[in-house]
Amino acid sequence: MFNVRSGLVLIICVLLFVSSSQAFDGNRKGFVLGGGVGFSPYAEWSWKDVGINEKKAGVGIDFLIGYAWNDRDMIVIEYNGVIINSDYFNQSAFLTFAGPVWYHYFNKEPKGFYTTLGLWRYGFSIGEEGTSSGWGYMIGGGYEFYKNIQVGLYWGGGSVKLCKNDTNKSGMNHLSMLVTIVAY
Repeated sequence: MFNVRSGLVLIICVLLFVSSSQAFDGNRKGFVLGGGVGFSPYAEWSWKDVGINEKKAGVGIDFLIGYAWNDRDMIVIEYNGVIINSDYFNQSAFLTFAGPVWYHYFNKEPKGFYTTLGLWRYGFSIGEEGTSSGWGYMIGGGYEFYKNIQVGLYWGGGSVKLCKNDTNKSGMNHLSMLVTIVAY
């Protein structure tokens, strides 16, 4: 089962070995791969059937892999989430968006603003207890201030059924500020 430690190890290993790959020629076109970390000042999850609503700050992470068809647009599969320490479960909880995301850069590389838009799945998991997911979205934007390094602000959310017997879907949201390295 996927957990945060294995995800972080995977991101670090990929970023360490990516520089030797011939797929990355330094132009924002073709294969792209990236990952980042940052701060999440706001993450909220609620379980409507039980009457729980928890708001916390946490650690933001992301991982992306995809293709840029020109120097301003790319489509990636992105995992963008937040790790919080849940008071209710007394362990780490993960709120995550996972799915296709469109990045649009307003300038040619290496510096400029960008926006993101994604729609697919939003998930909630507690340690090794399992994961629940439902429809979700992610929007964001930021600035690529140096070639391959960007700072972004992302808002993700979704509606998740936390167990089979839930009569309501529970709302989830997170806001993350991330520094991401994107190899292209």
